Amino acid sequence: MIDPVQLHLETIERVRASLATLASEPAKRAYIPINYRSYLRAASGYCVRVSGEVESYAAELARFEPINVLEALLDFIEGQEFPSLFASCSADDVDVVAIPLLLGRSDLAKRYLEGFLLKCSTHRVWASYVEGLSALTRGVNFTPKLPPKPSGLEKHWVLYVQLMSALAGGEADMSSITDAIELSFRRCNGDKRLVNTTHIDPNGTHPVPWDLRLAYVLAAAGLGPNNSSKPTPLRGAA
Repeated sequence: MIDPVQLHLETIERVRASLATLASEPAKRAYIPINYRSYLRAASGYCVRVSGEVESYAAELARFEPINVLEALLDFIEGQEFPSLFASCSADDVDVVAIPLLLGRSDLAKRYLEGFLLKCSTHRVWASYVEGLSALTRGVNFTPKLPPKPSGLEKHWVLYVQLMSALAGGEADMSSITDAIELSFRRCNGDKRLVNTTHIDPNGTHPVPWDLRLAYVLAAAGLGPNNSSKPTPLRGAA
């Protein structure tokens, strides 16, 4: 199986080459936002695997100029030029919000959430997940609507939704939730049965070195890496 670091780099280079060609082919304009989405996922996926925490992730990510790409993507979304392309979204699309949140562009994170993620059709867990992220960026309470019996990776993802609800509600002690997230992350990072993961999720075949998902959820709540009062982003290595 191909190394995900190499795969992400190859995707970045392929997208760059494709965008250079598409710029001169108006008939294929719809492929431009598709390539933007692929580029953002690949850049974030690469950077989480070659970094060790938020600061090094952000520094590495800045080399790929993702803010420019995200702004260009938002122009397509908000201009409603190809609405069918944005009628649905995947977990990978949701996780792109890590980019503006951890590069200090909460304004773009809100545009991405409100202009795309909150409007698109998505998986049952991710609909509630997106609502939670939006609540954190707006500073309002959030009551999640989660499946009664989550299965597979849903069991891991719902923990972050529960954390969002606790953060939005201003709970003083979230140690039970963060402990559960740490345990789940470590378990997933050692589980080779996991195959349908996102570009930032842990799995046993290609473990990730740290929990970017936790970091960007905290950032959505205004808890940055230099805020000593926040829970510390969890490391994934067992």
